[in-house]
Amino acid sequence: MEQLYTIDDFCERAKLSPSTARRMIRDGELLAFKLRSQMRIPESAISDWLTKNRAQTVKA
Repeated sequence: MEQLYTIDDFCERAKLSPSTARRMIRDGELLAFKLRSQMRIPESAISDWLTKNRAQTVKA
C-alpha cells in the first residue's frame, strides 16, 4: 500500500504554504483525497509534483 501524507507533510517537502497546497488540490494540480475528514496526498503524487517542478525550475 502506498504511503499517504498530510498537507503539512507535503508543504514541508515542497516548501509551500498550506493555503497554496490546498489551492493546488482544488485546481487539480496535485492529486489528493479525503480520508475520514482530512486530505491525504499519495507519495506518487508528491514525487510527480516535485519532479515536474524541478524540471520547470531548471528550464527557467
